Amino acid sequence: PIDLKKIEINQSKYSFLMNEHAGIYDDLIITKLENGYMIILNAACKNKDFEIIKAKLSGSYKISLSDDLSLIAVQGPDAKRVLENLIHGINNLKFMNGNKFNYNSIDLYITRSGYTGEDGFEISMPNNIVEEFVKKLINLGSNLIGLGARDTLRLEAGLCLYGHDIDEDT
Repeated sequence: PIDLKKIEINQSKYSFLMNEHAGIYDDLIITKLENGYMIILNAACKNKDFEIIKAKLSGSYKISLSDDLSLIAVQGPDAKRVLENLIHGINNLKFMNGNKFNYNSIDLYITRSGYTGEDGFEISMPNNIVEEFVKKLINLGSNLIGLGARDTLRLEAGLCLYGHDIDEDT
């Protein structure tokens, strides 16, 4: 439902993975990188979505599913202040854009996006640094929240969730 050729480098777009009847297999965020695209899939659907995308590409493109990366979302009115203490320059990101940032000599990819209707960031990082990174976020004043809190915010913002508000019959 979007023209991937019109996306700028490091720009993200919210879109859908659709079936042949225009039903929605899943919603996703696609970011154009220098050498291709990064697609953020819902964790619960990632294996199914990966197989659908792989089948549609028919071996024409290299595709991989990264099991060595985690995605952390930092959302809310203080997100930029808290995250800027750990990673300088993230405040310069525009909404629905991302870039590489350095954290302790490790490259991370951060987008200014999220699924709450609040300003925030999604950080793609190696699994082996997630726990330490989250502890630092907590020490800077962040709080961990569950899916119930996220769902309340996304409902207030009018954002649909696959499996609840949208599905293959939508």
